[in-house]
Amino acid sequence: DDDASDDDDDDARDAVAARDDEDDDDEDAATTMDGGTVTRADEGEGDDAGRRRDARTSFGRATTTRATREEDALATAIGATAATLARTRARTGRALTLALVAGAWAQSVNLGGTFALALFRAHEVPIVAAAFALGVAAWKFACAQYARTCVLRREGEKEGEARSDRRGALAAVNSMGWSVRAAHGELKDARGVLASLCVLDLRRLASVAWNSLITVPIPYLGLIKLLDFAVAGPVLVNEGKTPREAMARSRELMYGYRVLLMKTTFLCSTVCAALVCGTVGAFVACVPSLPNLMLGAEATTVGEAAAGFINGAAFDRVWVLGTPLERAATFALLVCGLVLSFLFTLGFRELLSLFYEETTTRYSPPPPLDASAIDATNKPSLWRRAQFWRKE
Repeated sequence: DDDASDDDDDDARDAVAARDDEDDDDEDAATTMDGGTVTRADEGEGDDAGRRRDARTSFGRATTTRATREEDALATAIGATAATLARTRARTGRALTLALVAGAWAQSVNLGGTFALALFRAHEVPIVAAAFALGVAAWKFACAQYARTCVLRREGEKEGEARSDRRGALAAVNSMGWSVRAAHGELKDARGVLASLCVLDLRRLASVAWNSLITVPIPYLGLIKLLDFAVAGPVLVNEGKTPREAMARSRELMYGYRVLLMKTTFLCSTVCAALVCGTVGAFVACVPSLPNLMLGAEATTVGEAAAGFINGAAFDRVWVLGTPLERAATFALLVCGLVLSFLFTLGFRELLSLFYEETTTRYSPPPPLDASAIDATNKPSLWRRAQFWRKE
């Protein structure tokens, strides 16, 4: 009996052990399956994260490549020309408003002074009439310089672009009224740099004339000076420097960009010439008799033909002898010439502003000179420095 009970106990223990082994096998299997699932999930999340990381890296690489291409485009004449045309188109509204307000300033003095002189019959005195004409011419020049200063200045540019993005007739009317008030304030603020800007123009003209015409008649030297001092105007207007400091700063900024500016100016001039030729060609195609009427039979040389356009004889001939179609075509041609002249002037100033902004962004100042390494006793004399053709 004892042996039988012992055998039963052993069988029970073996059954319990077998059940424990089965439970352990099930847990191991479940753990293995769960582990496999987790591993596959981790691998899937890792793959997704890797793909997202690769996508971000590819996007960053593409963005960097695109930015590099933009910087490379700005370093070429074609890219600079395209940027100049885009800036001119975007800023035409603001520049037109400034020009209209400045013209209103000029004509207010002209018409008001003419009325006052006629009221008191003072225009019959020759010296008074001459002084008034000289004063009106000076005031018109000052108004033109005010508008030039505002165009070269970058203040208020974002507000002008935001106003130009509005839509709707009422919004356009309100925007124009606000623009006129803003232009009036900008022109008033530009009066402080008029004297400095005139001195800068005189110094620049004197430097170009001295280097290209007076000392040695080599136009190449004058061209180099023109390119050196190209951004002196924006420097003076935006940085508040004196004319001498603005010229020195412009020489520093344009170092390495003179050839690019020359190429860009040539391409912009080509675009302007194409626009002029296309406009004149369109008028000639529409009204074939207009050129012969404007030139006249007495114009046998190019100089005589040009003189007729300068002194107005060609236009007087059209008003007297031309048909209504020829008169309308001449009026439209004059309007197109005025618009193209405005756009060409604005485009040239935007070109200078573009080079000023780009060269200022990329400029890195040279390292400071070591004062101990400069020997004042070895400084060349004035006569030796004047001999620019001799090498050191």
